[in-house]
Amino acid sequence: MINSIIYLVVILTGFILTCISIILFNKKFNIMPFEHLIYSLILFLLNFFIFSKLIYLIVDYKILNIYNLFSDNIILKLNFLFSGYSFIGGIIGTIILIPFMAKIFRISKKNLLLLYIPNLVGLYGILKIGCFVKGCCAGINNFPCALIESFLNVLLYIYILKLIKKNRAKEEIIGKSLMFFGLNRLIISLFRQYISIYTLIFVEIFCLYLILLGLNIGKIKRHLN
Repeated sequence: MINSIIYLVVILTGFILTCISIILFNKKFNIMPFEHLIYSLILFLLNFFIFSKLIYLIVDYKILNIYNLFSDNIILKLNFLFSGYSFIGGIIGTIILIPFMAKIFRISKKNLLLLYIPNLVGLYGILKIGCFVKGCCAGINNFPCALIESFLNVLLYIYILKLIKKNRAKEEIIGKSLMFFGLNRLIISLFRQYISIYTLIFVEIFCLYLILLGLNIGKIKRHLN
């Protein structure tokens, strides 16, 4: 029970810190008016939770669990709402959402990628601490997947902040965020326990996609404007 409470506190703290970081990024790069940013954050959070839940239900073959949301059993409802999310699903949702937000707020896709992708790296690093406390994301032979992923992604977020401080190109910041996040997740996925080989294949394919996208982000620069 205590671990679950700590887990929820870590998750909430992670999203609060991420929203603060996104606000600071927006101020640093002067991407959009503050009012538009708030609307953007609301869309991002709603989209993130919907896709992270949906991808989890589909990839882990638990799509029928959606009926728990309408169950009379309050425990089943709470379990559905507060557990079983895929961070990769959240990233997929964010990548899908960005072109729509670009049209809604009349901002380049590049600036929106800069606003959200690096901060997803930082968010993942924090959330994995919660996973470690709760004991989920188990590794093969007790390999500490969650702790290592947290450490690697916090380091990556710090590295991204250094790139920003050095005024490196936006494409480099976005590209390295995608590439190194995908690489970290790909390597760790080899040590995690999955319910099936198909889940592992899905994760590895998507991580390879992120790595390739990160490597080629400079070449597709004209498509990000």
